[in-house]
Amino acid sequence: NTSLVKSATYAICGLTCALAAVIYTGMSNTAQASSYGGLELVVIASVIVGGTPLGGGSGGLFFTLIGLLLLSVIENLLPQFGVQEEYRNIVRGLIILIVVAVDVLVRGSKKTRRT
Repeated sequence: NTSLVKSATYAICGLTCALAAVIYTGMSNTAQASSYGGLELVVIASVIVGGTPLGGGSGGLFFTLIGLLLLSVIENLLPQFGVQEEYRNIVRGLIILIVVAVDVLVRGSKKTRRT
């Protein structure tokens, strides 16, 4: 039942967001609507680097966590190499472009082999 799965998915996402907000508020002793703003690119990059294609259809939690770990390592290394804050989104975008290009090339070569 597709509508039940969608409803359950939205409910689980809402509950986990609420839990994260409560934990963050408890840790920081403050509540601001703009807290963690701009993390959308990090989340999307983690999912894509983890191997989930932009078209959907496949992917998994384990590889998404691996993608998040890889991006976290890169994020922590950027200041060590002297990369300024304003250029970090550019680096993230380049990583996304490279991963998507490699994914398209790999999936394209698999399709041509089948035919």
